[in-house]
Amino acid sequence: MLYALDEAGAERYEAGERWLLDHTGPLPPGTPLGLYDGVAGVAFVLDRLGHTGRALDLMDTVLRENWLRLTPDLRGGVAGIGLVLDHLAATTGEPHLRQQALAAARSLAERMTAEDAPTGRRAGLMRGATGPALLFLRLYERTGAPELLTLAEAALRSDLDRCVTTETGGLPGRRGLAHTCRTSATAARASAWSSTTSWPWPVTAGTPTPASPPPATASSPRPGPASTPSPACSRDAPGWSCT
Repeated sequence: MLYALDEAGAERYEAGERWLLDHTGPLPPGTPLGLYDGVAGVAFVLDRLGHTGRALDLMDTVLRENWLRLTPDLRGGVAGIGLVLDHLAATTGEPHLRQQALAAARSLAERMTAEDAPTGRRAGLMRGATGPALLFLRLYERTGAPELLTLAEAALRSDLDRCVTTETGGLPGRRGLAHTCRTSATAARASAWSSTTSWPWPVTAGTPTPASPPPATASSPRPGPASTPSPACSRDAPGWSCT
């Protein structure tokens, strides 16, 4: 709600902001870490509202967790957290936040090379490979590294490979009766790129890299329903590619 009011240019709801600040210092036990379900989303909104110090404190909480072992998606996983890290790096000029955003991209790229048609994996923006594609594109805008466009293409093709055209011309994805998974070729393309190209972005030595993609349950705090704003898709939201 606070994000929507700010995005619409409405009068600020200061009581709501105070409530959110009161309920994020410290965070309640069990809070998810993600953009659309937890800490990263709250941090993004607080930064938009001018509470940058608290936003940075919240992202420090995320970085102290084993966040690179979360699911790769935009909703509650690495792609969404990476977008918030990149957003805060741009608004604060903190280089270590950009390093962590790049670490998120590298982690996602390494999963793409290892992935081989995981059973039941969803396609789409929130839970599919399109979310990581957004992070690759945003970091391409920041760095100009063309390899990031290659990764974005591979991620989008990975989602498209999980869909077939139905008799009505639609793309049903995971829920369609005629759905087929054809991800081996996409994984092979990404693997070929990875084996012949060195990483174009500096990643600070010691940045943790997950050994495998299994999701991890975050041990950080879970806020009540009102303390988990969900950033909408707007030109200033971290998942939006502005031109």
